[in-house]
Amino acid sequence: MTIWSICDTKADYIVGLWNRVYFDNEISDTFMDWPTAFARYNNNLFRQLSDIHRYVHQTLNDRLVKEGYHNFKMDSIYVIPYLVPQGLRLTDLVELHQTPKATLARLINRLHHQGFIEKCLDPLDNRANKLFITDKGITLIERAAGFASETMSALADLMGERAFAEFTAALAACSQQLALQSPPARQFVEALATKYDRALVLMQLNALVRFIDLKMLEAIRLAGYNDLPNSHRAVLSHIRADGSRATDIAQKEGLSKQSISDIIYVLVKAKYLKRVPDPQDKRAYRLVLAERGQTMIMQAMEQLVDVEQQLAQLIGADLYQTFALHTERLWFLLGGKSPETAERIHFSQMDDIIQPWLHLLLKDLQENQAKHLSRVFYHDGDQYQLQPGFLQYLQLCKID
Repeated sequence: MTIWSICDTKADYIVGLWNRVYFDNEISDTFMDWPTAFARYNNNLFRQLSDIHRYVHQTLNDRLVKEGYHNFKMDSIYVIPYLVPQGLRLTDLVELHQTPKATLARLINRLHHQGFIEKCLDPLDNRANKLFITDKGITLIERAAGFASETMSALADLMGERAFAEFTAALAACSQQLALQSPPARQFVEALATKYDRALVLMQLNALVRFIDLKMLEAIRLAGYNDLPNSHRAVLSHIRADGSRATDIAQKEGLSKQSISDIIYVLVKAKYLKRVPDPQDKRAYRLVLAERGQTMIMQAMEQLVDVEQQLAQLIGADLYQTFALHTERLWFLLGGKSPETAERIHFSQMDDIIQPWLHLLLKDLQENQAKHLSRVFYHDGDQYQLQPGFLQYLQLCKID
């Protein structure tokens, strides 16, 4: 069993301490100041779910490419799974996903060229097409469902079956209470439910991430921030308090130098970002959030509080807390790390959770200080803190 199995008898996990120690993450309806909003922006349920969602999609994408679906991209999920037997129009997809028509049109043309969907004239409107899934598209869904199920099983191994079951139960409760509709393609998965049952978890994760994202997008647009495309919002999520370099953002987002330059130009011109000198390189600059960017984030975080309250009320405070803790733990195990450091945990705050094995660990560390000290701890003022990498290593350790 993993070291986390020891902690499964308690409601709190080590990673769950982050919010309570370093951020006031209790759900509140009071308006936030900028430091509070920025702290929440860097460490919240939605960001963690989004990162998990992105990890699963990238894993699935890589697997499909390896299996022969060359040039496949996961943005196909915004079209193929939603094509009902009677067909769907482009305008229906635009309304469903709140995505620009031109963006979806390019995606549809690509999928049509690859043979996953077909276009037919709409009998009610000769100026428009209806989109239908092809046999090749159905085969893709079936294969993707199998790979998704395998990926989710790997996450269950990483978290532990009990923790994964609690996480998925809370996710299912959110989907049910919010009446989130799975794509019509779910019928292909349900037909093979005994083999691909965990693929349904990905659909529920898709639906919840999309629900929260659209809620926040609607809120900031109503507040006047309607000039910010989704790709540009993703860039803002990488801005640190002390500024971020464009090259670092491009690497994290998988963007070319020209693409990130174009996005930054728009964001600076719209006063979401501003350039400041880089203290470590006089020839370079860093990007920091300008006043408009700060106020937009504060508005988004207020909306996120409303969404969190809604989830807690719908599924119950206890189940919501369990969901939040498991989400944070899975996010951390997958290598998640906010732009701001949040992993500094004092021994006194860990002691009541992991006391049975912590003392044995400390004894070994004390007896072998020269060997372990610099690798396990770092010095912060007058205190020693656990290295984040060491904490992550502990979570992955196996116990005989």
